[in-house]
Amino acid sequence: MKTRISSSLLALALFAAPVLAGNGHAPGRVQSLSPAEASRLRAIDATPLGELRAGAVHPAASIDETQRAALTAADQKGAGLDALSAGELTLSDHDLTIIAIVVGVVLILILI
Repeated sequence: MKTRISSSLLALALFAAPVLAGNGHAPGRVQSLSPAEASRLRAIDATPLGELRAGAVHPAASIDETQRAALTAADQKGAGLDALSAGELTLSDHDLTIIAIVVGVVLILILI
Protein backbone atom coordinates (compact mmCIF):
# COMPACT_ATOMS: atom_id res chain seq x y z
CA MET A 1 0.00 0.00 0.00
CA LYS A 2 2.81 2.41 0.91
CA THR A 3 4.63 1.52 -2.28
CA ARG A 4 1.59 2.31 -4.37
CA ILE A 5 1.11 5.67 -2.68
CA SER A 6 4.75 6.65 -3.08
CA SER A 7 4.80 5.59 -6.76
CA SER A 8 1.59 7.55 -7.36
CA LEU A 9 3.09 10.64 -5.75
CA LEU A 10 6.24 10.23 -7.84
CA ALA A 11 4.22 9.96 -11.06
CA LEU A 12 2.15 12.99 -10.08
CA ALA A 13 5.31 14.98 -9.36
CA LEU A 14 6.83 14.01 -12.71
CA PHE A 15 3.72 15.11 -14.59
CA ALA A 16 3.29 18.27 -12.51
CA ALA A 17 6.88 19.50 -12.88
CA PRO A 18 6.49 21.00 -16.40
CA VAL A 19 3.24 22.67 -15.40
CA LEU A 20 4.78 24.19 -12.29
CA ALA A 21 7.85 25.33 -14.23
CA GLY A 22 5.75 27.45 -16.59
CA ASN A 23 5.76 27.66 -20.34
CA GLY A 24 9.41 28.78 -20.61
CA HIS A 25 8.81 32.19 -22.17
CA ALA A 26 10.79 35.14 -20.88
CA PRO A 27 8.87 37.84 -19.06
CA GLY A 28 7.67 40.77 -21.16
CA ARG A 29 9.89 43.29 -19.40
CA VAL A 30 13.10 41.66 -20.69
CA GLN A 31 14.49 43.61 -23.63
CA SER A 32 17.41 43.06 -25.90
CA LEU A 33 20.69 44.75 -25.00
CA SER A 34 21.59 48.07 -26.47
CA PRO A 35 24.84 48.20 -28.48
CA ALA A 36 26.56 50.14 -25.70
CA GLU A 37 25.59 47.53 -23.10
CA ALA A 38 26.72 44.71 -25.37
CA SER A 39 30.12 46.32 -25.96
CA ARG A 40 30.58 46.88 -22.22
CA LEU A 41 29.82 43.21 -21.57
CA ARG A 42 32.31 42.13 -24.24
CA ALA A 43 34.96 44.44 -22.75
CA ILE A 44 34.69 42.75 -19.36
CA ASP A 45 36.42 39.62 -20.61
CA ALA A 46 38.42 40.37 -23.72
CA THR A 47 40.97 37.59 -23.11
CA PRO A 48 41.39 35.41 -26.19
CA LEU A 49 40.37 31.81 -25.68
CA GLY A 50 43.80 30.59 -26.77
CA GLU A 51 45.33 32.12 -23.65
CA LEU A 52 42.77 30.48 -21.38
CA ARG A 53 43.20 26.92 -22.61
CA ALA A 54 45.05 24.36 -20.56
CA GLY A 55 48.68 23.94 -21.50
CA ALA A 56 49.07 27.40 -22.95
CA VAL A 57 52.71 28.46 -22.91
CA HIS A 58 53.39 31.89 -21.49
CA PRO A 59 56.86 33.44 -21.50
CA ALA A 60 58.58 33.25 -18.14
CA ALA A 61 59.38 36.48 -16.37
CA SER A 62 63.06 37.33 -16.60
CA ILE A 63 65.19 37.63 -13.49
CA ASP A 64 67.19 40.82 -13.15
CA GLU A 65 70.76 40.89 -11.84
CA THR A 66 69.86 41.85 -8.25
CA GLN A 67 67.49 38.88 -7.94
CA ARG A 68 70.06 36.58 -9.55
CA ALA A 69 72.72 37.74 -7.06
CA ALA A 70 70.35 37.18 -4.14
CA LEU A 71 69.52 33.67 -5.38
CA THR A 72 73.21 32.83 -5.82
CA ALA A 73 74.01 34.03 -2.30
CA ALA A 74 71.12 32.03 -0.84
CA ASP A 75 72.22 28.94 -2.76
CA GLN A 76 75.78 29.18 -1.46
CA LYS A 77 74.66 29.86 2.11
CA GLY A 78 72.01 27.10 2.23
CA ALA A 79 72.34 23.34 1.96
CA GLY A 80 72.64 21.85 -1.48
CA LEU A 81 70.21 19.34 -2.91
CA ASP A 82 72.69 16.51 -2.45
CA ALA A 83 72.72 17.15 1.32
CA LEU A 84 68.93 17.00 1.42
CA SER A 85 68.57 13.64 -0.31
CA ALA A 86 67.25 10.74 1.73
CA GLY A 87 70.09 8.45 0.81
CA GLU A 88 70.41 5.22 -1.06
CA LEU A 89 68.14 2.28 -0.51
CA THR A 90 70.04 -0.50 1.22
CA LEU A 91 68.19 -3.58 2.38
CA SER A 92 69.71 -5.83 4.99
CA ASP A 93 69.28 -9.60 5.07
CA HIS A 94 66.63 -9.18 7.79
CA ASP A 95 64.63 -6.79 5.61
CA LEU A 96 64.77 -9.19 2.68
CA THR A 97 63.64 -12.06 4.92
CA ILE A 98 60.62 -10.06 6.12
CA ILE A 99 59.71 -9.12 2.54
CA ALA A 100 59.98 -12.75 1.43
CA ILE A 101 57.73 -13.92 4.30
CA VAL A 102 55.10 -11.29 3.53
CA VAL A 103 55.12 -12.11 -0.19
CA GLY A 104 54.84 -15.83 0.64
CA VAL A 105 51.87 -15.28 2.96
CA VAL A 106 50.11 -13.12 0.37
CA LEU A 107 50.64 -15.76 -2.33
CA ILE A 108 49.31 -18.50 -0.05
CA LEU A 109 46.23 -16.40 0.75
CA ILE A 110 45.62 -15.74 -2.93
CA LEU A 111 45.91 -19.43 -3.81
CA ILE A 112 43.53 -20.46 -1.04
